Amino acid sequence: MIDPDRARRLAEVALAASGAEATEVSISATEQALNRFTHEHPVQNVHRQEVSIAVRVHEGGRQGKASTGTPNEEAVRRTVERARAAA
Repeated sequence: MIDPDRARRLAEVALAASGAEATEVSISATEQALNRFTHEHPVQNVHRQEVSIAVRVHEGGRQGKASTGTPNEEAVRRTVERARAAA
């Protein structure tokens, strides 16, 4: 899972990098666990965590959206650039 302070910092990075008329940042995190059994014995344990960061910008009556699954500042900046290019 992503720490709330880290999520807030990534959202601030996206907003600072945008420069668009309006910017929306959405950060979601999921955690999944799975156990598989055969003949009443566990044979596989899977634990997965995912983070998704989506950025939507509005510029000149157009909007663009981009997302990333890489929760670091550089990836967020690149995501903002892609969203602006799509607008």
